[in-house]
Amino acid sequence: MKIDGIYQKTLFRNIKTGYAYFQFKSLKYDDDGENFYKCRGVIPNYAPKTPLTLIGHKEDNGKEIIFIVEEISLNINNDILTKSFVMAHLEAGMGSVCADRVVAYLKIHNMTIENLLQSDDAIKHMEQIKGFSHQKAVSFVKKTEGSLIEMGLLKELSPYGISFIQINKLRKLYERSVRTEIKENPYLSMRRADIPFENIDAYARDHGFTFCDPDRVRCIVNHMFYFLNTTGNSYCTAEELLPMYRKIERQVSCFDEQVPDGLVLFEIMSSKAGYVDTSTGTPLFYSKRAWESETNIVGDLIRMLRSASELVSEAEIDDYLQTDGNYLDDSQKAAFELLRDTRPSFLIGGPGTGKTTTLKNLVACYLKKYPDKRVAVCAPTGRAAKRMSEQTHLQASTIHRFLRWNKEANKFQINEYNKSKVEFVLIDEASMIDTYLFSSLLKGLSINTKIIMVGDVDQLPSVGPGQVLEDLIASSKVNVIRLNELYRQQENSNIITLAYNIKKGCLDEEIFNKAEDLTFISCSNDNVLANIEEISTTYLDYSYKNFQVLAPMYKTINGIDAINEHLQKIFNPKSSERKEILISNILYREQDKVIQLTNMPDDNVFNGDVGIIERINNTSKKEIYIDFDGNVVKYSQSNFLNFKKAYATSIHKSQGSEFDIVIIPIVKNFQKMLYRKLIYTAVTRCKKKLYLIGDIGALKIAIANNNNDLRRTTIKKFLIEGIK
Repeated sequence: MKIDGIYQKTLFRNIKTGYAYFQFKSLKYDDDGENFYKCRGVIPNYAPKTPLTLIGHKEDNGKEIIFIVEEISLNINNDILTKSFVMAHLEAGMGSVCADRVVAYLKIHNMTIENLLQSDDAIKHMEQIKGFSHQKAVSFVKKTEGSLIEMGLLKELSPYGISFIQINKLRKLYERSVRTEIKENPYLSMRRADIPFENIDAYARDHGFTFCDPDRVRCIVNHMFYFLNTTGNSYCTAEELLPMYRKIERQVSCFDEQVPDGLVLFEIMSSKAGYVDTSTGTPLFYSKRAWESETNIVGDLIRMLRSASELVSEAEIDDYLQTDGNYLDDSQKAAFELLRDTRPSFLIGGPGTGKTTTLKNLVACYLKKYPDKRVAVCAPTGRAAKRMSEQTHLQASTIHRFLRWNKEANKFQINEYNKSKVEFVLIDEASMIDTYLFSSLLKGLSINTKIIMVGDVDQLPSVGPGQVLEDLIASSKVNVIRLNELYRQQENSNIITLAYNIKKGCLDEEIFNKAEDLTFISCSNDNVLANIEEISTTYLDYSYKNFQVLAPMYKTINGIDAINEHLQKIFNPKSSERKEILISNILYREQDKVIQLTNMPDDNVFNGDVGIIERINNTSKKEIYIDFDGNVVKYSQSNFLNFKKAYATSIHKSQGSEFDIVIIPIVKNFQKMLYRKLIYTAVTRCKKKLYLIGDIGALKIAIANNNNDLRRTTIKKFLIEGIK
């Protein structure tokens, strides 16, 4: 069925996919006497009054008749439709009379609107029409050109799974030359628009490119180095290169043929995304970014260590300890050695060892001597920063915020060219910092800035590459103080006892029989969810901030996704009083607990922050308002995927947070994720009551497995070699 008519308005639009639900008015009545349709399909973001031709069919969904769009094209084949198209792209205040003048101009010059827009003199033509200033002419040409290009690109690229938002990005990147750029070099041009390689490869295959095309191989090599970063390692060996390439090639290729080894190795050796270190005799292959980050870290630290100067004298420390810190234990008092000079320093300790108390006193002692100096307190995540603020009563921020992350420019504004004026930087949750972030931090600090990093080496390493905290401590080139006294254990915390047993690699099952703050519920894989639900119902009145389920994996019947669906029904059941919205087949409703998945520094919300959906606007302009501890952030459709439900979260996402009540499902189908640091991290998130649910055998497997945290890095080696 084919209908010609006018686009009326958008009722719903998925900004990522271009899928829309819209109203359309036909120029003619159909056999059913209809000329007004509600339609669904993937289309550009047309302005109202745009003339179109739709090809598709009607469907009855039980509530209404919907026209399903199969093909769509711009229709400007007569004066009426041309006028409608022009009006759809005019600036506010320019109406029907201006549109008539454009149509008349086209007739006089024997042109179509497409001819005009494709002309190099399009703006000059528009300026000759009464009512069009230069500015208005430029605006009209840009808008109309964009519509025509988008239409062509959508028709050409959507069969390859390329979304409307990606097409729009391509258009903005290349403007009028976009079609030429795509045809001549799809691998380079489309990657700039963040289009997945698989989609590009399918398009290139169908448009005459071969599997050996150098740009194609180069793209896969770049994928390989990116994949290397995701492993946590900074480098790999030569023997691992080709297998790693082949693995990536199998995952992303749309061709049946394999690229010859010689061509692959040539592109690897010449790749700008990689770096080969031959100084050891055996070549090691790094991603370029990892290599630069590690060498920058070492270089900056060596300069800081060599230029160290006195900060607080021994006499001044003794005076503070006698007057303000006499209640501290011996290891806490020993930590004041970290203030003696400006060398980068580390304060290490597990849960319950008094790190927070020590930190507050270190800052107080520093400010006693330097009351006018600037102190910055930072953490890798917003959640950790907030906890730091609550515990120390010092204003804390994320490292990204401290370095003034500029999302549009994709860089930090505090950098080697614009250093921070802060004299003392305190970093909490240092185990979470990867090589990229630490390198950026050091670049933004002056050579005499005092840095104290605080962390627990037994927790999970960073999600990104490296193990900065472990490497620096193991180098023995930096000041390190370890806190050993367990204050929370003195308060009869069996949770802390369990944590320290896990750290040692042992488990005394008797602890579950005598502990009020610790419960192990043994059950089959099929009954884990039921037990989580039963426990959860006893905490319905508990604050969302203080109750949390932590799991190792998202998928499986006991994974994070499944748990969230069940707990939503318990904590936030369907109600006529709360609006709902469906996002990527996940139902959200007002008052749902959610977690932020990306950094949004402009809105002061960061990866790992937890909030509550305050309000959902489910009209044509879809909006969600999320309250992050008093900071209400508005989300439009373009960033709906930046959060997800958080009744249950991953253990990695929980780093930097603490909760009164924690439930940890642990079963053998999580086996590939069961290792010591993971379980230790999960257990140490809990302050008052811990539930472990599942298989005691799975817990023992996790505690015994201490191999998952071994990473290939060279910071330790470089630092030792640089300071002999």
